[in-house]
Amino acid sequence: MIRKSTQKLVFLVALSSSLTAASPASAGARPMWLGIDEPSIVSASDSLDPLKNTALALTTRVKSAGVRFERVALSWREIAPRKPRNARDWQDPAYRWGYADAALRSVADTRVNIGAGLEPIVTIESAPDWAQMSNRPRTVELSRYPGAWKPNVAAVRDFAVALATRYSGGRKNIRGRLLPLVRRFQFWNEPNLSTHLSPQYDSKRKPFAALWYGRMLNAFRAGARQGGGSRVFVISAGLAPFGNVSGATSGTAPQAFARSLLCLNRTKRGLAPIRGCQPATFDAWAAHPYDIAGSPSRKADRQGQTGVVADLPAIRRILDRAVALRTVRPTTSKPLWVTEFDWWTNPPARLLGANPQKAAEWTVQSLWQIWNSGVDVLIWYRLRDHVQWPGGLWYSGSNAIPSRLTPALLNRDSPKPSLARFKWPMLFVNAKRPYAWGIVPCRRASVTVSVERLDQAVWKPAGTGTTSAGGVFAVGVRAGAKTAWRALAPDSCGGSSPTWQA
Repeated sequence: MIRKSTQKLVFLVALSSSLTAASPASAGARPMWLGIDEPSIVSASDSLDPLKNTALALTTRVKSAGVRFERVALSWREIAPRKPRNARDWQDPAYRWGYADAALRSVADTRVNIGAGLEPIVTIESAPDWAQMSNRPRTVELSRYPGAWKPNVAAVRDFAVALATRYSGGRKNIRGRLLPLVRRFQFWNEPNLSTHLSPQYDSKRKPFAALWYGRMLNAFRAGARQGGGSRVFVISAGLAPFGNVSGATSGTAPQAFARSLLCLNRTKRGLAPIRGCQPATFDAWAAHPYDIAGSPSRKADRQGQTGVVADLPAIRRILDRAVALRTVRPTTSKPLWVTEFDWWTNPPARLLGANPQKAAEWTVQSLWQIWNSGVDVLIWYRLRDHVQWPGGLWYSGSNAIPSRLTPALLNRDSPKPSLARFKWPMLFVNAKRPYAWGIVPCRRASVTVSVERLDQAVWKPAGTGTTSAGGVFAVGVRAGAKTAWRALAPDSCGGSSPTWQA
């Protein structure tokens, strides 16, 4: 399971309202697909009665936020607590697929009262004891996170074959229930933290985790495509920002981890290939550019260490350089994904987080910044608040553990202001050639969007355009004095957006 911690971060920056970007003519209304990750789904009750099916209630709410994807984190330890006789056989009796089947069915099944019909992104991490290398040290950290120690590369490949075969479409479980199709797999989570992959460095303090993870990633993709076919799409693990958060005793800065994994070395002339390095094989690169104690105005880190939203263009350049130097496989352009991101609100957070209205504004601003950095997919972390992670789009009306949640308890939740901004994001970008940017709630292409600005208490037309795939638009407008802006889509596609005060 993916775990988060509330350890206080030690960086604070002030908020600035300035926005800079390329013009819409050069940036274009490039698509960016949205998704949500709600960890409670994997252990919520799965009932044939839709009035008692908490997993279905959660995924239905996820879908109502206007997303295409749902990220589902599965634990290898829980699926394979003991070693299978034939680890590549998805029907081996040692496997315990039940909770995974239930979660994925509630996400992906298109049948009424069974699933929400979303596209799952399955994240796998946490190795069973039998699938780890020997000599695991007895540390407090590894007792809390026992699945992090040197996963066996061959075991990774075998499990990937079984996993991808089971969810390759058209197969049934032992009860005769149809299993969902999964095409997108993400291997591991935040391997630049010792809570997820240990050790981070060898006895000589040289990087270890990035090189080991590269071997694991190659094995997983090979196995997944063997089991699920050539259409299987593998995303690299999202890297945690800063490399020293989430309670980890050690970590690696995300950009440094990326360079090692991508077989690149910094020189005076720029990035150069590392001789003898085994190229990593994957289909998309992922980042987790949280900045919980900061704001959207944080500047990029000149040292290339922090890995927050402002650093995404630098990460994009590292990725493009690896493709150009052929230090990755396949040597085609790699999409950049954000597979975890959110803003905490205060309340319910006590030490960190912005007030709910400010967090709603930051939600829109960050969506635009992430899109403007060339990201193809953004996954918001948590549908509803958790006591240790208050970054959801809903306030939690109940803190019951997932297995005890019911649809009735979920009805006690209330939406945050961020939800409306997530569903209908729109803002004015004061670039050299100003434009209005947003994503229409119906998430469709070829939708006509009209942009208006407030002029002496009257809304006046400012520009018109059409959406690209996913409902993204970038409509050129005339610059003017600071004022309010809004976008209008057909009523069937969301109607009027929330206003944006420039």
